[in-house]
Amino acid sequence: MRPTSLFDQHPTFTPHPTAPLSQEFARLAQHMGWRKGSHEWRANKRRAYLQEFARHWGEDASRLDVWRRLCADVGVVEGEAGLGSVTKCKKALKTVHVNLVELVDAIRVGRRVRRFRNVAELKAYTNAGKNRVFPRDVAKEDGFVNVLLRVLS
Repeated sequence: MRPTSLFDQHPTFTPHPTAPLSQEFARLAQHMGWRKGSHEWRANKRRAYLQEFARHWGEDASRLDVWRRLCADVGVVEGEAGLGSVTKCKKALKTVHVNLVELVDAIRVGRRVRRFRNVAELKAYTNAGKNRVFPRDVAKEDGFVNVLLRVLS
């Protein structure tokens, strides 16, 4: 059984499960009247992203199969990286630069996630558009995603 998502908790809202999470959250926030940047908006955005990561990668950060899937999701090729342990997966992911909002959106819509050559390129892209900044506290808390967190300041 699929865990209840933030979207499921609002019966007057019809979610589109294959639409980008960033767009779906914006639609829900507008539907519910949550003012962008308000405490309620931030808390619900955080919940939506935590639930989405749990939906795709689970919550058990000790599982090698899930780490391998995350590697594959961001384009790390197992043969090249030797992904025989969680530690090797984490090491391989430390060299990958992806926008975390786009990562979630790409998984939801079934497309490849864009990789950046370095942190500077990732920073320029992230800062150039709206809704490209991932909630930092979610990334720090989630066992799978914090390995992809980059300092962009």
